[in-house]
Amino acid sequence: MTKPSTIADYQKSDMNHLSIVQSPEKRLIGNLVSQANEIIERDGYTEDAKEIVQAIAILKHN
Repeated sequence: MTKPSTIADYQKSDMNHLSIVQSPEKRLIGNLVSQANEIIERDGYTEDAKEIVQAIAILKHN
């Protein structure tokens, strides 16, 4: 799990504790990273892996 970077990444779970909440965008990026890593480990840096990495870069830029 990545460390939260904004206050929006936290959710108050009770009076004394905060829990980390991943936004849908962060979950999507995490899933894409996992998928790219699996492809790279299995097949190397293929066209599919390249497209996923480019999509991650676009999502992180926005």
